[in-house]
Amino acid sequence: MRGTHTGELFGVAPTGRACAVRIHEFHEISGGRVVRTWHLEDWLDWLRQVEALPSH
Repeated sequence: MRGTHTGELFGVAPTGRACAVRIHEFHEISGGRVVRTWHLEDWLDWLRQVEALPSH
């Protein structure tokens, strides 16, 4: 997911920075149908991109 940080998110004031967040989606399939979906987003990297945390 890509975008520009133009509004407050997780308590971080808008920075105007371009950002990208890696997203992984997992699906459980039963009987040929998706019965459950969950997501994993890399918000720690996003916090680093908007300089809300030290880089390392």
